[in-house]
Amino acid sequence: MIWQMFGLTLIIISWLVQLLSMWNKSTEINHWFVFLYSLGVLALIFGSFNSGSAEVAILNIITFIFTGVILLILFTNKDISKKRKKR
Repeated sequence: MIWQMFGLTLIIISWLVQLLSMWNKSTEINHWFVFLYSLGVLALIFGSFNSGSAEVAILNIITFIFTGVILLILFTNKDISKKRKKR
């Protein structure tokens, strides 16, 4: 139960980070949002396994994989845009 509360708290904080980022008229996905969201999902995975709910854990693992792909794309695009600006 503690892992679920911790995970959901991280997910709420991640959404607050994204909201504050967009409040400043940014339409981009904030890197911290995705990072904190993935940590929250990771905590939910641990909590699901601890409570014996393998089905929920598997769904959370799929979500964690997708957020990892998003982070990879965000950081890859950031590196590519930096290289383009140097030219």
